[in-house]
Amino acid sequence: MINKLREILPAEQVLVDEPMSLHTSFRIGGPAAALVMVNNEEELAAVMRLVTEEQIEHILIGNGSNFLVSDEGYPGIMIKLGGSFEEVRCGKTAVGRERFRDGARACRF
Repeated sequence: MINKLREILPAEQVLVDEPMSLHTSFRIGGPAAALVMVNNEEELAAVMRLVTEEQIEHILIGNGSNFLVSDEGYPGIMIKLGGSFEEVRCGKTAVGRERFRDGARACRF
């Protein structure tokens, strides 16, 4: 699983046995089998394809606010949204409707 993730993402974006206490606002939580940091929609799509095809347990997380992880950790993959997911974008859709995308860190003060 880890090797396949590193084939689609740079190695520094795939962390093995990563303590989730480093990624939650409450600073608690044991290790995830893997923490994968995706920076754009293409990376997210590639990771989601892999976890779906391989039937790997996974959770998507943003900034880690209001998120608790057991001290025993998580046996699957935590997929952390970063990069372009950290911004707020407004615009119009193809049919002219307003669109608003709230990024993972949009509410950070």
